[in-house]
Amino acid sequence: MHRSPGRRKIKPIAIAAAFVALILAWVSWAYIAHLRLQKAIAEISARHEPVYISDLDFSPIPNNRNAAFYYLSAIAAMSNIIVSPSYSNLVYSGYPPFPPAWYQMMGHAMTADQAVFPLVRTARAFEAADWGARPGPPGSSLSSIIPPNYLSPTRQLACLIGDAIEYAHLRSNDAEAIRYTFDLFHLADCVDQRGFLIGELVGVGIKAIAADRIQAIAPDLQVQGDSDARHAAPRAAVMQLINHLLDDKQELRSRKEAMIAERALDFDHAMLVRDKATVLRPMLDLDAVRVLGKSEHLVQAMSQSNYPAAMALDGAAYANSNAIRLSRMGSETVAHPTQLIQIEFRSVAERRVTAVSLAVRLYRADHGQWPASLKILVGQYLPSVPEDPFSATHQPIGYAVLRAPNGSVRPLVYFDPNGVPSVSRPPNSPCIGWVSSSARQWRDLSLWWLPAPATKP
Repeated sequence: MHRSPGRRKIKPIAIAAAFVALILAWVSWAYIAHLRLQKAIAEISARHEPVYISDLDFSPIPNNRNAAFYYLSAIAAMSNIIVSPSYSNLVYSGYPPFPPAWYQMMGHAMTADQAVFPLVRTARAFEAADWGARPGPPGSSLSSIIPPNYLSPTRQLACLIGDAIEYAHLRSNDAEAIRYTFDLFHLADCVDQRGFLIGELVGVGIKAIAADRIQAIAPDLQVQGDSDARHAAPRAAVMQLINHLLDDKQELRSRKEAMIAERALDFDHAMLVRDKATVLRPMLDLDAVRVLGKSEHLVQAMSQSNYPAAMALDGAAYANSNAIRLSRMGSETVAHPTQLIQIEFRSVAERRVTAVSLAVRLYRADHGQWPASLKILVGQYLPSVPEDPFSATHQPIGYAVLRAPNGSVRPLVYFDPNGVPSVSRPPNSPCIGWVSSSARQWRDLSLWWLPAPATKP
């Protein structure tokens, strides 16, 4: 069959037209993707928030005003041979009575680490902490930005201070036990400064140590005015600790700053991949937009006052991110943050029930009986009854006075981490600290399991 010359020319023209159309489509795609990226960056910059790692504050703090300098000095002064019980392999319950080995080990630790505590107390005079984190080149790993010499050692330091709280209490020096508690919370607040998300999580862990120790000593804490003990805790100091435990402003700020820093790290990595691309750059521009958007949802989620509100924002972020898209080349440091949000609000709940435990102790010291309800504490002992942070309906922390297995009165506070009120009863064992379960979390307010003579009124 004979083909005309005109028909032979149609195919090259069609190919050329398709090629031109493809180029125009790519240019349009690149232009739109670039505009979206610039808009996303501009929205964050308009709030005066850092976008890139280089935008974060890494300015050095002079040693004489740097809390981290004194903490690092305290860490350097710690014995690596003699450690406190909670940092050792000693097996014991997290509440009294402790075995003789605990006292022996703690006594040795207090002697070996006697130079540590003055440095820790000095650090508390300074709010700012510079642990030596410095920005690296674009795309640097977190381990090259954060120095490795403080996150793990501060955990050992926190265990020492936490054990010192109980040791001072068991030696009838509750004034010092409260001072150690403030030392421990200050360490936690400093650890999460410039520590990105990992520093925030270490700080949350240290606050959990502090909450556990206070819950363990609160039932028989000796308070001035109630006890004639020479080293009873000043009532003003206990009230100050209650207010500190209930103050969410610092917690919200540290969580937000950690997530903003993590967003900058994720975006830095996304942009490093994007800058190396040519033809696929528009796709990676859109991926960078997705990283910023997803991180922004998490920043907002971590700024919420309760767990259900945070999870609603988190769920919206993932519902949007699961849509079918081509921009999937980048990856974030944090995968699904549900567990992170749970950890943060567990910390909130623990602080609140710990504050209530101290308030109940003050009430009992003043009135010689357990309060009929937590509402009685409002005004003199609590600014208000704290909410259960896992409740979507703003339910308050629960309170019940039950009977212990030995027949004694057993007052408890509780919250429901699954957000659903439970009818379960507490176990027949002491409830101090977090129980690995989604069921109702109970916290004992009395030492009902100890013989009566060992329990102070």
